[in-house]
Amino acid sequence: MTRIVLNEIGTGKIDKILGVPTAGVPFATVVSQKLGIPLIYYRQARKEHGVRKKVEGILDRNDRVLVIDDLITTGESVIETAEVIRDQGGVVNELVVLLDREQGGQQRLRSSRIEPHVLFKISDAMAWLHKVGLIDDKIYEILIKYIEEESQTAAIS
Repeated sequence: MTRIVLNEIGTGKIDKILGVPTAGVPFATVVSQKLGIPLIYYRQARKEHGVRKKVEGILDRNDRVLVIDDLITTGESVIETAEVIRDQGGVVNELVVLLDREQGGQQRLRSSRIEPHVLFKISDAMAWLHKVGLIDDKIYEILIKYIEEESQTAAIS
């Protein structure tokens, strides 16, 4: 994920890194540490004590925030996260994600002005697993058919 940031985005376009709760947080933490870019944290449920913030850490106005997540399906959790950051003055234009389930998430993200940078797609992962013999032909065909059907369903909705 760090290589995607370095090769596709560049650290000069990032002021803060945020992991989408909860699975994206460990990935974001590693990238933040490797690049020396501050990490902020988004709380899905507002804290009911203290200052009741939805974002923990220092988020200055116009900070460019890189969002990191483990996977995208519809993209809704990333879009929700981006809206909270934008409402608090941050700028969200980029997402780094480990896996795209190919169910319309990339298109929805782009329509919300978020460019997804994907490490791999689910179909590529299944093709590799099939190639190295970890899934047989029958299972592979079932999985690819499911992925294609879900992609088509997402394109319609």
